[in-house]
Amino acid sequence: MKCLCCYEEYEGNRCPVCGFEDVQIIGDNREEALKKIQPMIDAYRVKFLGEHEIGVALMKRKDISSSEITAVPEKLSFGKVQNLIGKDTWLGRSIVAYPDAKKDITVEAVVSHASRERYESASIPGMENAGVIDVGVHVNNDYSFSILISTNGKTIGRSQPIKIRKG
Repeated sequence: MKCLCCYEEYEGNRCPVCGFEDVQIIGDNREEALKKIQPMIDAYRVKFLGEHEIGVALMKRKDISSSEITAVPEKLSFGKVQNLIGKDTWLGRSIVAYPDAKKDITVEAVVSHASRERYESASIPGMENAGVIDVGVHVNNDYSFSILISTNGKTIGRSQPIKIRKG
């Protein structure tokens, strides 16, 4: 069956992505029934998206005064998911990036919900050489998002979609 809230295909009586309970529609007029429960679906969607935040964890140099350079992860937030849907949102920072042999950049995406955080590695193709980038996010209507990279204000790479999941 397909979730009425996030459109994920699933089996059972609760969506594994957003946690919306299965709603059984009995009778012939499915369209009319959906119209009546749409406010409930919309309210759940707003609550779910408002409880989740997306960010990235980037390595930041901590000490460069000695001969060893130490780095610590720094979490940076793009904001609440409900404010990010359907648009590209950028950190607005200059970040030095070093692609791997496949010309990919790996960025750690962070999805926060309540006091829990989930880390997802996002591999982004399109980086030819080391250089200065900005990191962004694009949230889709299906509760997924992609991490973006840009140089000189032009998007040059996008990760595969990552699902925003409950909990």
